[in-house]
Amino acid sequence: MTSETLFDKVGQITDPRKKRGVRHPFHAILKLVILGYVCRLVWIEHTAVYAKKHWDKIKVSLGFTRDYSPDASTIRRALEGIDRRQLEKAFEEWVCEQLDGKEFTGAVDGKALCNVMGQGNEPAQLVNVFIHDLKIAIAQFPTEEKKGEATVLRTALKSLFNRYPGLRILTGDAAYAGRDMRRAIIDLGRDYLVQIKDNQPRIKEVLELHFDEESQKRQPDASTIEKKRCRDSARNLDLRRGRS
Repeated sequence: MTSETLFDKVGQITDPRKKRGVRHPFHAILKLVILGYVCRLVWIEHTAVYAKKHWDKIKVSLGFTRDYSPDASTIRRALEGIDRRQLEKAFEEWVCEQLDGKEFTGAVDGKALCNVMGQGNEPAQLVNVFIHDLKIAIAQFPTEEKKGEATVLRTALKSLFNRYPGLRILTGDAAYAGRDMRRAIIDLGRDYLVQIKDNQPRIKEVLELHFDEESQKRQPDASTIEKKRCRDSARNLDLRRGRS
């Protein structure tokens, strides 16, 4: 059985618009917005300009029927009424099909969306779970402030692992190195790889001591190297004498 494409999935989302005055198919607009994001167009106005410029090439493929492309206001109105839960479900189902039967690692990091304003007219803050193999974010959790990233992620861990059973390892920077976070990951049967910095002085000291000891164990015997060099030098000298 062939898995559905992302376009197939978004084609199941309900059109929230009233039929009166509709000129462009709702699902065609959704596909256009997705295409815009793939092309790194995060502003609706830029997507509208892109569509107008390449209309002859993308019109039929995306499912449009008019001879002219939708403007920014039309795209924005179509997006305003979308049921967020349907959109998230479509995306998650598509990602799960791509990852079905695979084990993978997720990189966790906080991100500020400079083009999306949150509370206090500040850039919206998100905890982002990124899969490098797919080059795609599988989950994003909003936070009120950057220092709350670990708490937000810890609260969402169980649902995240249930949704993506192949997610076996989480990696992150020092913000996710807290004891409660690490214990929660282990309790849910997963593993972690996190950075340890000065915010965890005792753990950092133990790790530095351990790796220093391991490094010393792996160092080659200097006297053995010197003996080998001496043997090689003597052999080369004998060869030169033989040639002369």
